[in-house]
Order: sequence, then structure tokens, then C-alpha cells
Amino acid sequence: MRIKNKKTTIIFIIILIIFTTLFSLGIVYDYNVSKYIYLNNINKVFNVFNIIFDVFGWYILTVPLFVSILAIIKVLSNMWNKKIFKIFIIVIFNLIFAISTILLTYNTDWYSLNLMQHLTEFISTLFVYLFTILIIIFLNLFFFTKKIIKHTIDEEWLFKKAIYCLMYIALSFLTVTIFKYSFGRPRPFQVFNENYDFYYAFQINFSSMRGVSFPSGHTVSAASLFGLLFFWKITDKSKKSLLLFLKIIIAILTILTALSRVFYLYHFITDVMLSIFFCWVFFINTDFLYNKIFNNHLKRKEDLKND
Repeated sequence: MRIKNKKTTIIFIIILIIFTTLFSLGIVYDYNVSKYIYLNNINKVFNVFNIIFDVFGWYILTVPLFVSILAIIKVLSNMWNKKIFKIFIIVIFNLIFAISTILLTYNTDWYSLNLMQHLTEFISTLFVYLFTILIIIFLNLFFFTKKIIKHTIDEEWLFKKAIYCLMYIALSFLTVTIFKYSFGRPRPFQVFNENYDFYYAFQINFSSMRGVSFPSGHTVSAASLFGLLFFWKITDKSKKSLLLFLKIIIAILTILTALSRVFYLYHFITDVMLSIFFCWVFFINTDFLYNKIFNNHLKRKEDLKND
């Protein structure tokens, strides 16, 4: 979804100007906002909200990854002659998804300490497990049976969209990870509770007391849900309206996750803002990058054949 015409170019420029303005203000007031949250115990007031979206942020990345890889398995499975091998691969991958969910959300403190102290986290995690079971059942019925959709899936289109989703997630997380470990910015709670020095956005921390605050991984994880929209086929106006509704829902979840990280004193405002910006840029340019990488590669192969 690269910039294709004058109208989208203008929208892109407007959003870029708005982001630059807000981000600049964020740089100026980063410390003051987090200090205000810390001094007024706002992190404790929003404790339940923070815990819910902490669990959400750890888990939700697995959903678009699961959908994309299962879609690729669906396409590749038609090339496998042995049915038992096909079933084995599908079962193993479903188990990997289920186990990953447990590893990302389970907290040993639930039982080593008083469970009531972690009740919100525990209940949130139970909802995650239920959601995981429902996703596994629905997607396997969707991809490998005719119980949900009766028509044949366009496998070339499905494979392409799965790669789009994986590219979008990989680029977002790779960029954020590089920034995290390059800048070494301490988290707000480290600054206020552990006497780490405060560093502004893009200010590299060369000291031994480094952190991974800038940018926010949880925010990128929440925004990874946008990758699922690549699978959305628009055939009429009603589906276009539903797509817009889904974009709004995912945007709200991303913003709520970002706010929870700020309230939790795990991130400064500019940390979450930069993560949202990276995700937006990669989301609207994924198809352009895909065509640049894969189409150019195929063209080069074709030219070599003709030489």
C-alpha cells in the first residue's frame, strides 16, 4: 500500500507533519510526563489496566504469526503426497503455537507468592488461553476443511498475503530491536527508582547502566495485528466498511497498549510514538517492498535465462 497518487501523498505528508510535531513535543516533555505519573502514583491507579495490556502485548504477536505460517502450510501441504506427513506438520505447528502462548504469558510468581496478588494477570491469561483454543479450532477448520468456507481458496494470493504479513512484522520488530540496543535508553522506573540517568529520544547511552526503553516492543506487538488486514479481500462496499472498522479497533488496541506502557513506567511517550510510526510506515509500504524484493529477483532470473 505505497503512496500511489496525489491524494495519498498529501495525506502521508500531513500525517508526517503531525507526527513530527507531536514527537518533538514528546521529546521536550518526556521526563516531566513520566515524573508526574511516578509522583502521583498513576501507575498504581491504572494497575489493572496496565496488567491486562501487559499480557496482551506479550501474547498478541503470536496471532498474526500463527495465521501467516498456517496459511503457508496450507499452500505447501497440497504439494505433500503423504497425508500422514501433512497431518503431522499441522499438529506440530498447532502445538508450537499453544506452547508459545503458555511460555509468553505464564508467570511463576502466581504460585510462589500469593495468587491473589496476581489475580488480574491470572484471569487475563486464562482469557488468552481460551482465545488461543478458539483461534486454533477456527483457523484449522477454515484452512483445511469446507466447514467454514465452501469455495476454493486462491492459494497464490494467500501465500503472497502471508508473506506480506510476515515481512511487515519482521521489519517492524527488527527495526525496533536495533534501536533498543543501539540507544540503550533506560526505562522510566529505572530512572526514578534505580537512579539511572535520563536520556532523551535518540540520545545514545554509552554508560554501563543501559536499558531497552526506546522504542516500545509491546506497542509493535499490538500493532502487528494490522498484518492480518493484508488477508482482507474487498469485494463490495460492506467489506470496505468492515475493513475500516477493523482498522479502528486495532488502532484503539495499539494506542491503549502504548498508554499502558507509559502508565506502567516501562516507556516514555516518545518510545511508544516511534514504535507506532515505524509500524505505520512499514504497513503502508509492505507491498512496495515485496514487489521490489521478489519481483526484481524473478525478473533477474528471467533475464539470466534469456541471455
